[in-house]
Amino acid sequence: MSKNMILTIYDISGIQNFIFATNKLRETAGASFIISNALFANIPDIFGVDKDAWKEEGKETGSFSFGEKDKQKIVYIGGGNAVVAYDSAKTEQTMTRALARKIFDQAGGTLKLCSASVEADENKTLDETLKSLYDELEKYKRTAPMVQTAGGFSINAHHNETFEPVLLMDEGNGRYSAKSVWLKNQAFEKGGAIVNVPDVVFTTDFEKYRKDGKNYVAVIHIDGNTMGIKIQEFVKKLHTENGKKLLDGLQALKNLSVRISRVYNKVLAETITELVKLPIMAAWINSDGEIPLRPVIADGDDVTVICAAEIAFPFVKLFMESLGQDKSLPEFSAVTAAAGVAFVKFGFPYYTAYEMAEQLCKNAKSETRKRECTDAKVRSSMDFQIYYGGVTSDLATFRKANYIKEGYELHKRPYVFSQKAEEAPSPGVFDYSDFEKCRREIKKYTLNGEPKELARNKAKGLRTAYGKGAEEARIYSRMLRSRDGWDKEPFDGKYAVYFDALDVMDFEGGEGIG
Repeated sequence: MSKNMILTIYDISGIQNFIFATNKLRETAGASFIISNALFANIPDIFGVDKDAWKEEGKETGSFSFGEKDKQKIVYIGGGNAVVAYDSAKTEQTMTRALARKIFDQAGGTLKLCSASVEADENKTLDETLKSLYDELEKYKRTAPMVQTAGGFSINAHHNETFEPVLLMDEGNGRYSAKSVWLKNQAFEKGGAIVNVPDVVFTTDFEKYRKDGKNYVAVIHIDGNTMGIKIQEFVKKLHTENGKKLLDGLQALKNLSVRISRVYNKVLAETITELVKLPIMAAWINSDGEIPLRPVIADGDDVTVICAAEIAFPFVKLFMESLGQDKSLPEFSAVTAAAGVAFVKFGFPYYTAYEMAEQLCKNAKSETRKRECTDAKVRSSMDFQIYYGGVTSDLATFRKANYIKEGYELHKRPYVFSQKAEEAPSPGVFDYSDFEKCRREIKKYTLNGEPKELARNKAKGLRTAYGKGAEEARIYSRMLRSRDGWDKEPFDGKYAVYFDALDVMDFEGGEGIG
């Protein structure tokens, strides 16, 4: 590497606040589009190159090239950040200012570009170089102030949800609006969805789906399992096994980043394509192909969607199955993810629901690792929770107070997704297929060879009995056995077998189980 090279990492701060600032889905969708383009589109634009050209550079040689005539070049963009090479600190400062201004203008000053730079040293490994970059980025985030626009004066009205000064009129609805809200609506009109699926239209209003007591939505957050660790191991392996130099390592990292993004984008599109084919979707698809679902984040292995509560479980199941079948990343022994599903009522703040879904996703990962499963760390999993009202405690505190009883536990979640029956842990108690089986059994069962349906009020009675105590649940089950022929055991060891299924029985999706 004969030429000096500055490596700069970019990251966007304030994404969660920006996307979930309001509960208006058009604004959320517009914010998603702005975020998806903040690095992916803006960096190539200020560099004056095609948006996707950087993905193909260096494939033939297997090495990242940075020649005498190169002033700036993209290493990779993905996973929420970007790494770029510059020929000098002066070029880096000029381009960083241009990028920061562009993002500031597109978001109305409510997003912040974070950056850090190090001088590339061919005597250092890629692992050492990246560590230095991330350390510098963390220092910047801790010390740099948040970029903010001037606040409103006493003559200004403030936006009811963002509390920014009202400055513009939204031509779409004739109302005065804050700058960032106006920009989100404009982005929605021009950009549309962050993922495109043929013949599928994503909703912009869940209220139209409020019917027959169906008044819950699900915020689903999906995150890859140990993806950061896998990438670190990949980077280290480049040097320990193959003796890769820095430029070769940068190219390998670029190729990997591109493939990770493609895998998750492909899985998301395939999931939605298969979802609309399910029988339960017949009651949800409008004549123009609109469905009660909206992807709001799709960045590398980080995916978030909002959908009708009844289709949340089918979505997660299809996503995990598709991800498990993908073989596009042979560097990793398995590509898996965890999902957190927060069920909330219409009008519940999306910002809070997203935080809950994140918490559930993290719990799915940690609890799955704790259980007696030899490969739990690479198994896809899902945790879920219904929030009926205000949230007064974190997930662990809530469950300890409400689900942990004397001598037994009401919940078995999180559940894992096994590719093969013999992979199911302990045996099948925590497997998603077991959860599905329980959901079917509280709805339909067989008595003397004849199909029967358990009355809804009796199923609800069992849920109430579970909450009262183990003996009450056993007595109620014996009553169901004697009167209705529902011959099921209420406990498996210390776990309430049917509580999780009873907890979400209101979210059955039309014909069949949602």
